[in-house]
Amino acid sequence: MALSGEAYRLWEACAEPGCPICTRVRLDVARYLDRLLYENVNDTHIRAKIREARGFCNRHAYLLSRPGGSLGIAVIYRDVLERVLRTLDEARWRGGEIGSKALSDALAPKQACPVCVREAEAEMAYARALAEELDAPSLLEAFKESDGLCLRHFRTTLGMSSKREVFEVLSDMQRTIWNRLSMELAEFIQQADSDLTSSEGDSWQRIVTRLRRVV
Repeated sequence: MALSGEAYRLWEACAEPGCPICTRVRLDVARYLDRLLYENVNDTHIRAKIREARGFCNRHAYLLSRPGGSLGIAVIYRDVLERVLRTLDEARWRGGEIGSKALSDALAPKQACPVCVREAEAEMAYARALAEELDAPSLLEAFKESDGLCLRHFRTTLGMSSKREVFEVLSDMQRTIWNRLSMELAEFIQQADSDLTSSEGDSWQRIVTRLRRVV
């Protein structure tokens, strides 16, 4: 059974530490930003979306910094700044709080952060691929050997599947993985002042990534 592109990339990600969907989405976002800064910086359609979004959210703005990306960042953000300045220049006092609120509203983002949109699309695509193709032998075996999904992507994948096999495999796998992690955390807590194995010693870091929420 041939895997789709998304499922194949998940199969590859299963060999990496952490949630396979998180791994793939992180790589997709990095490539999106690379293409934006090195290839698409003059794309008028993309630039319009960025202007309307007033740039990027805090989380993705920090990810922009990369070797050779300074010119692209300068071009994109000068464009955003020019829009902000034009809005400020066009503002007229209307008296009282109404005038201030009108300017505040005009300066507010009119669209979501473009990288957040791309990230959400990637998350849904990979969750759908896992829900639909987890019964493929190659993906199933790779997933069984992986670190499993984080809670966020476990819930998303469950919500996309109508297959009993997927429900049972996902539930059983996550239960096994999380029970193991819970025991490692218990061992870490009990022996915090003594030497620990690598699996126990970093359990407190892994639980944060498994159960974190993305706002």
